[in-house]
Amino acid sequence: MSRSALDALDHLILAAASLDEGVAFVRERFGVSPKLGMRNPAAGTDHARVALGPRRYLEILAPAPGNELSPTLEPIRRLAAPSLYSWAIATDAGPGPRADWLGDARSDVPGGSFVRWRNLAVTIALGAAAPAFIHWSDGAPHPADDAPPAGRVIALRLAHPDPAAAAAALAKAGFTAELARADAPSFSVEIETRAGATIT
Repeated sequence: MSRSALDALDHLILAAASLDEGVAFVRERFGVSPKLGMRNPAAGTDHARVALGPRRYLEILAPAPGNELSPTLEPIRRLAAPSLYSWAIATDAGPGPRADWLGDARSDVPGGSFVRWRNLAVTIALGAAAPAFIHWSDGAPHPADDAPPAGRVIALRLAHPDPAAAAAALAKAGFTAELARADAPSFSVEIETRAGATIT
Protein backbone atom coordinates (compact mmCIF):
# COMPACT_ATOMS: atom_id res chain seq x y z
CA MET A 1 0.00 0.00 0.00
CA SER A 2 1.34 3.42 -0.97
CA ARG A 3 1.76 6.18 1.58
CA SER A 4 1.74 9.93 0.99
CA ALA A 5 5.25 11.35 0.97
CA LEU A 6 3.92 14.34 2.89
CA ASP A 7 2.59 12.08 5.65
CA ALA A 8 5.91 10.22 5.77
CA LEU A 9 8.06 13.36 5.78
CA ASP A 10 10.66 13.24 8.56
CA HIS A 11 12.65 16.39 7.92
CA LEU A 12 13.67 19.13 5.54
CA ILE A 13 17.26 20.33 5.24
CA LEU A 14 18.06 24.00 4.81
CA ALA A 15 21.68 24.47 3.74
CA ALA A 16 23.62 27.61 4.61
CA ALA A 17 27.18 28.81 4.15
CA SER A 18 27.39 29.33 7.93
CA LEU A 19 25.29 28.24 10.86
CA ASP A 20 24.82 31.85 11.98
CA GLU A 21 23.39 32.75 8.58
CA GLY A 22 21.02 29.79 8.61
CA VAL A 23 19.84 30.51 12.15
CA ALA A 24 19.17 34.17 11.32
CA PHE A 25 17.26 33.14 8.19
CA VAL A 26 14.97 30.81 10.14
CA ARG A 27 14.51 33.21 13.05
CA GLU A 28 13.44 36.01 10.70
CA ARG A 29 10.87 33.88 8.88
CA PHE A 30 9.50 31.76 11.70
CA GLY A 31 9.89 34.05 14.69
CA VAL A 32 11.63 31.38 16.78
CA SER A 33 15.27 30.68 17.62
CA PRO A 34 16.43 27.26 16.38
CA LYS A 35 17.79 24.68 18.80
CA LEU A 36 21.59 24.61 18.53
CA GLY A 37 24.07 21.94 19.42
CA MET A 38 24.16 19.02 16.96
CA ARG A 39 27.35 18.17 15.06
CA ASN A 40 27.99 15.42 12.54
CA PRO A 41 31.72 14.67 12.80
CA ALA A 42 31.76 12.40 9.75
CA ALA A 43 30.29 15.08 7.49
CA GLY A 44 32.05 18.03 9.11
CA THR A 45 28.78 19.89 9.68
CA ASP A 46 26.99 21.78 12.42
CA HIS A 47 23.22 21.67 12.74
CA ALA A 48 20.32 23.54 14.29
CA ARG A 49 16.63 22.73 14.11
CA VAL A 50 13.03 23.75 14.64
CA ALA A 51 10.08 21.38 14.96
CA LEU A 52 7.40 21.24 12.27
CA GLY A 53 5.13 18.89 14.17
CA PRO A 54 5.55 15.58 16.02
CA ARG A 55 8.64 13.75 14.70
CA ARG A 56 9.09 16.30 11.93
CA TYR A 57 11.57 19.14 11.75
CA LEU A 58 13.51 21.65 9.68
CA GLU A 59 17.25 21.15 9.98
CA ILE A 60 19.84 23.83 9.27
CA LEU A 61 23.01 22.33 7.78
CA ALA A 62 26.25 24.32 7.65
CA PRO A 63 30.01 23.69 7.59
CA ALA A 64 31.49 23.23 11.07
CA PRO A 65 34.37 25.66 11.64
CA GLY A 66 37.70 23.88 11.97
CA ASN A 67 36.36 20.60 10.56
CA GLU A 68 36.91 19.02 7.16
CA LEU A 69 33.68 19.19 5.17
CA SER A 70 32.53 16.15 3.21
CA PRO A 71 33.41 16.72 -0.48
CA THR A 72 29.79 16.20 -1.53
CA LEU A 73 28.79 19.14 0.67
CA GLU A 74 31.44 21.60 -0.54
CA PRO A 75 28.91 23.55 -2.70
CA ILE A 76 27.12 24.81 0.42
CA ARG A 77 30.14 26.98 1.24
CA ARG A 78 29.32 29.04 -1.84
CA LEU A 79 25.62 29.59 -1.18
CA ALA A 80 24.68 33.24 -1.48
CA ALA A 81 21.68 32.65 0.81
CA PRO A 82 20.24 29.68 2.73
CA SER A 83 18.13 27.38 0.55
CA LEU A 84 16.29 24.07 0.72
CA TYR A 85 18.81 21.33 0.09
CA SER A 86 17.04 18.00 0.55
CA TRP A 87 14.23 16.15 2.29
CA ALA A 88 13.89 12.83 4.06
CA ILE A 89 11.17 10.24 4.48
CA ALA A 90 10.94 8.25 7.71
CA THR A 91 10.58 4.51 7.39
CA ASP A 92 10.40 1.64 9.85
CA ALA A 93 10.80 -0.92 7.10
CA GLY A 94 13.89 -3.09 7.04
CA PRO A 95 15.99 -3.47 3.90
CA GLY A 96 14.29 -5.35 1.10
CA PRO A 97 15.01 -6.04 -2.56
CA ARG A 98 14.99 -2.32 -3.35
CA ALA A 99 16.75 -1.00 -0.26
CA ASP A 100 19.95 -1.61 1.68
CA TRP A 101 21.21 -0.16 4.92
CA LEU A 102 24.03 2.32 4.38
CA GLY A 103 25.08 1.79 7.97
CA ASP A 104 24.69 3.58 11.28
CA ALA A 105 25.32 7.30 11.59
CA ARG A 106 25.34 9.63 14.56
CA SER A 107 25.30 13.29 15.50
CA ASP A 108 26.80 14.54 18.74
CA VAL A 109 24.84 16.80 21.08
CA PRO A 110 26.03 18.75 24.14
CA GLY A 111 26.67 16.82 27.32
CA GLY A 112 28.26 13.86 25.60
CA SER A 113 25.01 12.47 24.21
CA PHE A 114 24.15 11.69 20.60
CA VAL A 115 21.39 10.54 18.29
CA ARG A 116 21.67 7.55 15.98
CA TRP A 117 19.99 6.67 12.72
CA ARG A 118 20.36 4.56 9.63
CA ASN A 119 20.09 5.73 6.06
CA LEU A 120 18.56 3.54 3.40
CA ALA A 121 20.02 3.39 -0.10
CA VAL A 122 17.05 3.43 -2.43
CA THR A 123 17.51 4.12 -6.12
CA ILE A 124 14.75 6.41 -7.35
CA ALA A 125 14.83 8.09 -10.76
CA LEU A 126 13.92 11.52 -9.43
CA GLY A 127 17.24 13.34 -9.61
CA ALA A 128 17.37 16.42 -7.38
CA ALA A 129 13.77 15.79 -6.29
CA ALA A 130 14.59 12.43 -4.72
CA PRO A 131 14.21 12.06 -0.94
CA ALA A 132 16.58 10.39 1.46
CA PHE A 133 15.18 7.51 3.52
CA ILE A 134 15.91 7.38 7.24
CA HIS A 135 15.23 4.98 10.10
CA TRP A 136 15.84 6.28 13.61
CA SER A 137 17.38 3.77 15.97
CA ASP A 138 14.98 2.21 18.47
CA GLY A 139 14.92 4.18 21.69
CA ALA A 140 16.92 7.08 20.25
CA PRO A 141 15.53 10.58 20.79
CA HIS A 142 14.13 12.22 17.69
CA PRO A 143 15.58 15.65 16.81
CA ALA A 144 12.09 17.19 16.81
CA ASP A 145 11.45 16.16 20.43
CA ASP A 146 13.28 19.08 22.02
CA ALA A 147 13.24 21.55 19.13
CA PRO A 148 11.19 24.75 19.40
CA PRO A 149 7.88 24.52 17.49
CA ALA A 150 7.88 26.70 14.39
CA GLY A 151 4.88 25.59 12.34
CA ARG A 152 3.71 22.73 10.16
CA VAL A 153 4.24 21.53 6.62
CA ILE A 154 1.01 21.88 4.65
CA ALA A 155 2.22 20.90 1.17
CA LEU A 156 5.04 18.98 -0.47
CA ARG A 157 5.41 19.17 -4.25
CA LEU A 158 7.80 17.53 -6.67
CA ALA A 159 8.62 18.66 -10.19
CA HIS A 160 10.16 16.56 -12.96
CA PRO A 161 10.53 16.60 -16.76
CA ASP A 162 8.54 13.34 -16.90
CA PRO A 163 5.98 13.42 -14.05
CA ALA A 164 4.47 10.05 -14.97
CA ALA A 165 7.84 8.29 -14.83
CA ALA A 166 8.71 10.08 -11.59
CA ALA A 167 5.41 9.04 -10.01
CA ALA A 168 6.02 5.44 -11.06
CA ALA A 169 9.52 5.49 -9.58
CA LEU A 170 8.26 6.88 -6.29
CA ALA A 171 5.40 4.36 -6.23
CA LYS A 172 7.89 1.50 -6.47
CA ALA A 173 9.32 2.70 -3.17
CA GLY A 174 5.80 2.77 -1.71
CA PHE A 175 5.01 6.48 -1.79
CA THR A 176 2.90 9.00 -3.66
CA ALA A 177 3.37 12.74 -4.09
CA GLU A 178 2.01 15.74 -5.94
CA LEU A 179 4.00 16.03 -9.18
CA ALA A 180 4.20 18.70 -11.87
CA ARG A 181 6.12 19.00 -15.12
CA ALA A 182 9.28 21.11 -15.11
CA ASP A 183 12.53 21.43 -17.05
CA ALA A 184 14.56 19.99 -14.18
CA PRO A 185 13.78 17.86 -11.09
CA SER A 186 13.09 19.81 -7.90
CA PHE A 187 11.00 19.81 -4.74
CA SER A 188 9.21 22.54 -2.83
CA VAL A 189 7.18 22.86 0.35
CA GLU A 190 4.66 25.16 1.97
CA ILE A 191 4.99 25.72 5.70
CA GLU A 192 2.42 27.43 7.88
CA THR A 193 4.10 29.27 10.74
CA ARG A 194 2.66 29.47 14.24
CA ALA A 195 1.60 33.02 13.42
CA GLY A 196 -0.43 31.77 10.44
CA ALA A 197 1.86 32.99 7.67
CA THR A 198 2.68 30.69 4.75
CA ILE A 199 6.33 30.21 3.76
CA THR A 200 7.34 28.60 0.48
